[in-house]
Amino acid sequence: MKNLRARLTKIILKPAIVNSFIVLAIVGGYYYLLSTGAPSSEQSMCLFKNITSIPCPGCGMGRSTWFFVRAQFAESFFWHPLGIVFNGFMIVALMWAIKDIHSKSDSLYQVLRLKWPNYILIPFILMVLIVWLRNIVVGI
Repeated sequence: MKNLRARLTKIILKPAIVNSFIVLAIVGGYYYLLSTGAPSSEQSMCLFKNITSIPCPGCGMGRSTWFFVRAQFAESFFWHPLGIVFNGFMIVALMWAIKDIHSKSDSLYQVLRLKWPNYILIPFILMVLIVWLRNIVVGI
């Protein structure tokens, strides 16, 4: 059983498969957002918010992305201040994954496997907590 698990892990975590999944996930997510109508502030797809009535740290990210892809950056920032940063990372990740697939490289895969140092993680966690508090106060 251990041997089967190790072999499956090697197959699934091959850089080409990971890069293909990244491309499909990002393109699929943006396709979904581009094909839907304007998001409603009254309804939420967030399970956490639907159960607790408290927005989660990511609440508003979908609406932020919806406005971002339509170049309405002020609205995008209102719905989630980190939405513009998130979308920038998604665009870079998409282009990087396509480049790695084309060049049969694994540079994105290697970056994703890095152990991030505390001087990067702590400010990131603090930003997420600040945005979460803002979402609660604003009522996103």
